[in-house]
Amino acid sequence: MRDSREYFEGAQRQGARKRRSFERLLDEQPLIVGVVAVLLGALIAFILPRTRREDALIGQRSDQFVERVKEVAGATFESVKETASKEISGLVEGAKEAAHKTAEQAAEAAQKTAQQAAETAERELDQQGTQRNTN
Repeated sequence: MRDSREYFEGAQRQGARKRRSFERLLDEQPLIVGVVAVLLGALIAFILPRTRREDALIGQRSDQFVERVKEVAGATFESVKETASKEISGLVEGAKEAAHKTAEQAAEAAQKTAQQAAETAERELDQQGTQRNTN
């Protein structure tokens, strides 16, 4: 009984994490989520066979619509790909700048620490020299 409860609780936690992740994606990238949803719907529509009634009512118009959807989907995909590429490039540049700045700060901190250590050692040597001279 305990194993099934742990499994169920783990599944609940994982489901909650996935939901939060999707909600964050929806908040941060609503256009991409919308495009993916439209493309997924179009894919399902292409997979399912048309009925005779659909052919009779919208046959040629449907074919024209399908071609137009393919064109728009292709253009949208290229646009999303280009935008994503620019965003990724910007993130990479930002990460490089942050890493460079962090490295500079670390080098400055190391230099300051080394200087303080040298000054402390020098003071200690001076104090030891003074103590020897007074003895």
